[in-house]
Amino acid sequence: MSNQKFEITNPEAIELINRIKSGTIWQPISSKLSKYKWILIGFFVLIGLFIAISIGKKLSQQATPKYLPPSLSEVTPTKASQVRSTFDPLKKSIIDFSSQLPNPAIPATDNSLSLEQTLIQ
Repeated sequence: MSNQKFEITNPEAIELINRIKSGTIWQPISSKLSKYKWILIGFFVLIGLFIAISIGKKLSQQATPKYLPPSLSEVTPTKASQVRSTFDPLKKSIIDFSSQLPNPAIPATDNSLSLEQTLIQ
């Protein structure tokens, strides 16, 4: 293989290469992009999310389920064992306890009482 060196003699090309090396060619582009920086960041984040969702969807479609729950027609009811306890009558009385409170009796009023009078003698 031969190592050939190319020499650029076109003055416009030399000027363009010098502008690229110095970075002056990128200044108008970067000033336009800096105005829309947050819009571009949001756009790239949304694109990344869409790509991640599509990859996850493809992976989940390819994966075989490890466990399939039984269908509802095959479900058998569990049998609860009845345990007898010494507290069964207490439990039954608590369950059967009525939460309805009786109507309160109207208290007797004594109009001769006053707050200024001491009752203790």
